[in-house]
Amino acid sequence: MIFVTVGTHTDGFTRLIMTMDELAGRVEEEVVIQKGSSKYIPRFAKSFAFATNQEIHELMRSARIVVVQAGAGSLIEVLALGKKMIVVPRLSRFGEHFNDHQLELALVLADKGVVALTEDINVDLMLQALEKVEMAPAFTGEWRQLTNALRSQIKIWAQERERR
Repeated sequence: MIFVTVGTHTDGFTRLIMTMDELAGRVEEEVVIQKGSSKYIPRFAKSFAFATNQEIHELMRSARIVVVQAGAGSLIEVLALGKKMIVVPRLSRFGEHFNDHQLELALVLADKGVVALTEDINVDLMLQALEKVEMAPAFTGEWRQLTNALRSQIKIWAQERERR
């Protein structure tokens, strides 16, 4: 199963949900989407808006691959489960978030080799990302990598805040 989670942010992430729904119509594997605030109703994938933390955890645990927005909590949970994941950050230019901190965090983690990252999404790019992540080993690195990446990003955010 491929599990897609967009978190609890009030802005929709329709760009990802529509892409993953289209992908669900082209693959044999079950795709389950936590669609959050998006108004789009998937036609090919199973979907729901929100669930408890425990329910999301169980879906992540049972998934073969997790496609996740780049919220720190979601990333940490998927990494803790040792799951293969594709990270798709919410981007401000699409109205998916108020700034691009998710992209900044995802870039740091991708640079550290902790996650597979894709910013531009369409079905063909997502199929390529799935193929790439299937061949990559699941995250088994030390938590130090993640902690260092998060600390680096926090320093960047603090510097940006000081410049304002």
